[in-house]
Amino acid sequence: TIIKQNPGLNISKDLIYNNLIKYGIPKDKLGSIKDKFDKWISKFYGHPKIDVFVDESWKYFCQFVSKDRSSRNEHEHFKIYIPLDKEHIEEGANQIFEYLSQNDISHTSKIGREVRFDNIVIRISNQADFLKLINYISNNRYIQEGLLLPNPFTANIGNIAVACDGKISYNDTLSALISMYLNNRQMNKTLDDIGINDFYKFVMEYYNKNFINEPDYGKLNKDFEDGRRKINTPEQVVNYMNVISLILKTSNSNFGLMDYFNHY
Repeated sequence: TIIKQNPGLNISKDLIYNNLIKYGIPKDKLGSIKDKFDKWISKFYGHPKIDVFVDESWKYFCQFVSKDRSSRNEHEHFKIYIPLDKEHIEEGANQIFEYLSQNDISHTSKIGREVRFDNIVIRISNQADFLKLINYISNNRYIQEGLLLPNPFTANIGNIAVACDGKISYNDTLSALISMYLNNRQMNKTLDDIGINDFYKFVMEYYNKNFINEPDYGKLNKDFEDGRRKINTPEQVVNYMNVISLILKTSNSNFGLMDYFNHY
């Protein structure tokens, strides 16, 4: 609708990302939660199992990292998104991170300063620990009360979105693909074809063209432009390949927990 009203408009990755992360959240539920950062830092100050801090170079997030740092050093993680509303985010986070600490679950986690469908992000590298956390969240009445709708483009386990994305961002990669898709359909004058099935068809064609054959590094850098890093090694190409493969797999409504483990 926006493209039809604004012919020639370039739908950027950032425009998609900034709208995607708030998708499905009622306007009265949106807003800043930055005021919680100091409360979390104060609550967990001196805690024997976890460090809570805001890095000067990454002020958008409050970070929660287990003191053993073992999960932080892993290349790949089970990535869990727990979207809580403003009324439940403070105490919900307290309960989650106390649980992880009490059960000696190594993790690297963060909370963004706005309400979004990925406001609590937890990375765990041990499958048994991942299952413990999923079970805890599923049976925690307070957290269940405050859950927002998860990202519809991810695998969802009990209303909790999960992914694995190595050194890149699942949602950033997804936003780039949606941006490419909409601009492609605008260029080809096929806006009326836009829909979820057509999107996944586009992603499959992109995947086959750009990853099954020898990669074009120049094109990949243009398509997934990221000011923080360049795509210039086979390992980085494989990282994008695996994330896009997961995006395609989760389009199947039968995609479940074992499929997620197999992909990981």
